[in-house]
Amino acid sequence: MAQPLRRSYIRLTSIRHLVGGGWVGTQLMFMKAHLIKIYCSKCNVHLYDYKKDKLGHLLKCYKDMIARDYTDGDLKCPQCGHQFARGAVIHNRPANKIIQGSVYCKG
Repeated sequence: MAQPLRRSYIRLTSIRHLVGGGWVGTQLMFMKAHLIKIYCSKCNVHLYDYKKDKLGHLLKCYKDMIARDYTDGDLKCPQCGHQFARGAVIHNRPANKIIQGSVYCKG
């Protein structure tokens, strides 16, 4: 289940600059995905190391972006048995939809 950590760069969509009252030109920007650690909110057990590419709340975890998985793969906490996510397919990619309030993130 555990996979080695590796650096990954995510290509963002083109960003336009506002020049002289109109949108002129585009710039491609590369952003490094940052690694966050996901913990169970009930018993504080480390569940995932996840490569998050955007800022904001954690709503879903794409399975191909999970760097290390410390669970048994059944989307339940290995220590307390609390379910923290549900399986789903989002944008034709397998993902785990996080149940809000059941996990917290650091990093």
